[in-house]
Amino acid sequence: FHSETSAINKRHHMTEMFELYESLYFEGLPVGFVTEKILREQDHQDWDVVSVYRTEYVTDAEFGELQRYLDEGGIVITDEASLTMNEYGEPRERRLRTSVGTHIHIDASAGFEGFKDKALSIAADRRPPVLLNEENGSPFNGCIWRVASRPHAGPILTVLNVGKHTARLEASFRKGGEAVCKDMLTAQMLGASFELKPNGVLLLEVVE
Repeated sequence: FHSETSAINKRHHMTEMFELYESLYFEGLPVGFVTEKILREQDHQDWDVVSVYRTEYVTDAEFGELQRYLDEGGIVITDEASLTMNEYGEPRERRLRTSVGTHIHIDASAGFEGFKDKALSIAADRRPPVLLNEENGSPFNGCIWRVASRPHAGPILTVLNVGKHTARLEASFRKGGEAVCKDMLTAQMLGASFELKPNGVLLLEVVE
């Protein structure tokens, strides 16, 4: 959830938000920012979960749209600090109430990793049929990857290494088992484990 109110009131708000966004971006799932207007005008079925991370300042209208999303069956993850003040820094007495939807609290000590893990567990059934595990000698993933399913053939996997290190990659099916990959540009069989250098790009067919 992106709040212009918190962005105005907090000097480093977007930097803090980027931690969570970046950690999810490298997990093969579509991820983006939702605002008060998007919550009001777009179909709530488009999202599995809305994370409200370190977003203390929100207007009554922003708070109200989050509550409406919950009332219509949505899932919202928050920490204890978020949604606690209005645009003037005054304490907010109202708290999100749960009726039809699900409101999940994450302890502040869990940090963005706690939000990431919870969001991925909620969206587990919507994750792509092929998953990519990366090791590159650093604490952060560097490969952006996405999967496109095909009706009468194996999925297509695209991988782009935007990191500084060579990535050691392992492809597997979400339901279990290794996913053998074939380079669609060279016709070379790579198997389920392969490497990708910085700035490298792969277009792979997953052999089922």
